[in-house]
Amino acid sequence: MRESSTDELTFVEYQAWCMVGITKLIQTGKS
Repeated sequence: MRESSTDELTFVEYQAWCMVGITKLIQTGKS
């Protein structure tokens, strides 16, 4: 198992979920 690769994937996925969450919050606030 490559810990570095796993950490990178987790970090990217974390950023992706953050972007989705922020986008949903903005859309909900504007709605």
